[in-house]
Amino acid sequence: MRLNAQERETIINLNMGEDKAHIYTCEARWWRYFEKLGIKPTQVHKDSSGAVYAKDYEVPKNWVKPPRPPKKVSEKQRQAARRTMLSIRQGKGLAMASGVANRGKMP
Repeated sequence: MRLNAQERETIINLNMGEDKAHIYTCEARWWRYFEKLGIKPTQVHKDSSGAVYAKDYEVPKNWVKPPRPPKKVSEKQRQAARRTMLSIRQGKGLAMASGVANRGKMP
């Protein structure tokens, strides 16, 4: 059974009565991610031909974080971070050619 993009979903279920998060996913990249963490699926869903189309996982609830909006960084903060990284690279001998590393904007 081949699922279309609308049907390939990941559902994260959290409830106050348990300390585990239940995750149902049809996406192979999530399967690989959990395998790298050493987490085995609690259930494997197969179609009539025996092909795997979804897996269930349980993880500690504190592993699931609510999404946050991206940080807003001012140009001044960006320049300071750029200078810091440039000095770190130069200190470790990793600095690129000066025209490439700072694009001619910094001393």
